[in-house]
Amino acid sequence: MLSIPAAMFVRVLFSYLNVYLTTWAAVRAVADLRTRLFDHLQNLSLSFFNKARTGELISRITSDTQILSQTISQSLNALVKDPITVVALLALLLSQQPKLTLVSMLAMPVCIAPIAIYGRKVRRSVKAMQTHSADLASLMHESFTGNRIIKAYNLEDTVLGQFRATTLEFVRQMMRTIRSYELPSHMMEFLGAVGVALVFLYVVFLGTPMSAGDFIQFIGSIFLMYAPVKTLSRVHNQLEQARAASQRVFELLQTRSEIADPPRPRPLRAAGADIVFEEIDFDYGEKPVLRGINLRVQPGQLVALVGASGSGKTTLTNLLLRFYDPRRGAVRIGGVDIREAALKDLRQQIALVAQETILFNDTIRGNVSLGRPGASTAEIEAACRHANAHSFIAEKPQGYDTVVGEKGMALSGGQ
Repeated sequence: MLSIPAAMFVRVLFSYLNVYLTTWAAVRAVADLRTRLFDHLQNLSLSFFNKARTGELISRITSDTQILSQTISQSLNALVKDPITVVALLALLLSQQPKLTLVSMLAMPVCIAPIAIYGRKVRRSVKAMQTHSADLASLMHESFTGNRIIKAYNLEDTVLGQFRATTLEFVRQMMRTIRSYELPSHMMEFLGAVGVALVFLYVVFLGTPMSAGDFIQFIGSIFLMYAPVKTLSRVHNQLEQARAASQRVFELLQTRSEIADPPRPRPLRAAGADIVFEEIDFDYGEKPVLRGINLRVQPGQLVALVGASGSGKTTLTNLLLRFYDPRRGAVRIGGVDIREAALKDLRQQIALVAQETILFNDTIRGNVSLGRPGASTAEIEAACRHANAHSFIAEKPQGYDTVVGEKGMALSGGQ
């Protein structure tokens, strides 16, 4: 009597482990992929981010990889179990009733065509759907970060119209995906019934000798076989979804940075060294910016660059930090071409105050200490006193532990 509870316990245990371990594998695989993708994007050159949309990159990391997670967790079990079930049942039927089995399989080839056709439609629709999802993410990011401009110019209705149009396109592609996803499995069910009807016709008109028990067993085995075949048709569509999403992910992973570390970096010592721009030519695409620039900055010298907007003042700073490489010429620090030094070594020795205010959604202490992780409270306060910021920071209720908000929205422009 104890064998029944014991058998049920084993069944429940393995069913739980199947779901748990499959989901764990899917979540870990996608987490690793997201981490790898994020790390890869962080190390791409500035020229890539000048062309890319922030919302689309976020969508690639989150939405596209989530489809892969669903495919792994939902399809892995079926890919292992259902083909074995189909092959075992088919071998059993062929060994018992080869003629009737072949008759029942006449409808099977007809099932393959819609699976292949709709599989391609699923892939195209999912790719379009993910594109619209990225458009939505980009639109939301732009509207939230530019909310002040939207309100100032009464653009709420315009932005809403763009959002509504993009959402409708997303819905349209989603419904195309659902149609392509569901129709093959239901057609499979119908054709399975056609196969059973062919068996009945064969038995009635050709009078195949068969007992009632054997006939019921045969029909039951056919229905048991069509269920996993139907599931496999769904799995095929899931794999097509994953294929469309993975193409977008691996396109990013295959993107190479235009700025790379040299194979054998030279040591760089920026303290007390002169900076030399030597015969610099630089273009932004087809737009020429700098031509034949020569400039030497001595240690301790203060240099101001004056010129019209777009004349290349910021570009010189970008070249110094090696956000870009010049088309011709070289930038040298202490006689070392910065292309021969490691990027981290170069940027670790340069402090940058950008034109735009970039603060992270962290405390004042966290933002100030970004350039030197682990800096002491005294060092942080000394830096703020030097920047004439200590007085207004001390007036904050939380002082240096005040959270500044995204892009420093909790602070005034001057602060």
